[in-house]
Amino acid sequence: MASLARYLRRQVQWTATGDPVEPYASMSGAHEWRLRINDFPEEHLYSLIVDGTEVSGFDDWPESWVRPSAENSVVFRVRESDLLSKRLGELTREFERKMILAALERAEGNRRVVADRLGIRPASLTRKLRVHKAG
Repeated sequence: MASLARYLRRQVQWTATGDPVEPYASMSGAHEWRLRINDFPEEHLYSLIVDGTEVSGFDDWPESWVRPSAENSVVFRVRESDLLSKRLGELTREFERKMILAALERAEGNRRVVADRLGIRPASLTRKLRVHKAG
């Protein structure tokens, strides 16, 4: 199998598949190419699959590749939007958690004082800290 770089340099006209996981397909000679959307950012955004075998993952869309028209790629855009929304939600929860921890430090660990300042119940404060613990 050729290296990923060789695949990424080829001229490719993609067509929409309607599949949210593998939204694009193309034929290159007798070889079927499919593009899978991964669990970004934990994995590469895309994986190239040729004849059912994963070649490699990558993040940046090659300039020589052409996506189908917008109306044909709605499923892909929704999936891409879902991934970005999920990541934004994770970042927001982590930011909120860090702000709560900083407030707790300033209040010398008094959860009731911090909860009062944030306008929430102490039990809600505890849940917010548990929802997204740092790894």
